[in-house]
Amino acid sequence: MRVASMTHVGRVRKTNEDCVKVEPALGLLVVADGMGGHSGGEIASGLAVEIIAAHLGERLTAEADSAQVTRLIGEAVERAGEVIRLRAAEDARLREMGTTLVLAVCRGSEIHLGHLGDSRAYLVQEGALRRLTRDHSLVSDMIESGELTPRRALRHPLRNVITRSLGGRGLAKLDQQSVTWKPGEYLLLCSDGLTSMVEEEDLLKVILRGGENLERICRALVELANAKGGRDNISVIVAYHG
Repeated sequence: MRVASMTHVGRVRKTNEDCVKVEPALGLLVVADGMGGHSGGEIASGLAVEIIAAHLGERLTAEADSAQVTRLIGEAVERAGEVIRLRAAEDARLREMGTTLVLAVCRGSEIHLGHLGDSRAYLVQEGALRRLTRDHSLVSDMIESGELTPRRALRHPLRNVITRSLGGRGLAKLDQQSVTWKPGEYLLLCSDGLTSMVEEEDLLKVILRGGENLERICRALVELANAKGGRDNISVIVAYHG
């Protein structure tokens, strides 16, 4: 597996509350999109990626089977949530801080995923883009109930309302799954600063056009999101199964 990543403040925000982490030795990829005033989002996302990486770095072995990997991911995220809540309890200005999260542990042909919130994971397989995660958001619930179309959701005034996050008022349920990938396929992890600006068909075009130049793909995705307005922080990780 080869991997590249990039995070950018965007064209509107003054600070970058996203955080990305790549640990090739663990096969670990993490994108966290923080929320909360007084630098709370930046603190929450930074704590999340560092605690998760440290927890897995101490416990994840090459011999671990799929069930053990899944369990360790759950433990790592739970620990990160505890640390975020403890930090928030120490400072009233940080009491609302939290973060979305999407992570992958890639081991051979298996990808073990965990996510909370509206950061996403995609696979590119046989020239098609396959979305792996479901947004934990109010507009996603409205789409599923038939109240809203996906296109209208992109401009809905409540599109930023998250229904699950890490930190805040207790640990929300982490969605986990395992999928397989083959040589020649791509894995994309990203914050909603990308997907709120760029249509999925354009994500696919950029990835396929970039070929095996993963740094070029990351840069092109960020540049496209900024060209379309860059209203939020933008973070991407692109992995290639070579």
